[in-house]
Amino acid sequence: STHEAQVQFALERGVPAMIGVLASKRLPYPSRAFDMAHCSRCLIPWHQYDGLYLIEVDRVLRPGGYWILSGPPIRWKKYWRGWERTKEDLNNEQTSIEK
Repeated sequence: STHEAQVQFALERGVPAMIGVLASKRLPYPSRAFDMAHCSRCLIPWHQYDGLYLIEVDRVLRPGGYWILSGPPIRWKKYWRGWERTKEDLNNEQTSIEK
């Protein structure tokens, strides 16, 4: 598959890489295990299910790690609404989480 080819490409250049699949269960990796997570061509509704998928990505990323989302703009108008939040709204949500 394309994803396997991407992993092979990275490995041939000395970059550690593996494939993980987000689902209803936790990824089989320890917390703070990765410097980067890349979701390629995914149509995951990131904002749904109370942000469950984003919470899992955050769990496996080390502090200061990067999350990269890439792919064709398929149905972007439908899913973009979940990202259209004000800075104040996001800060308020973060504050409530940290309490």
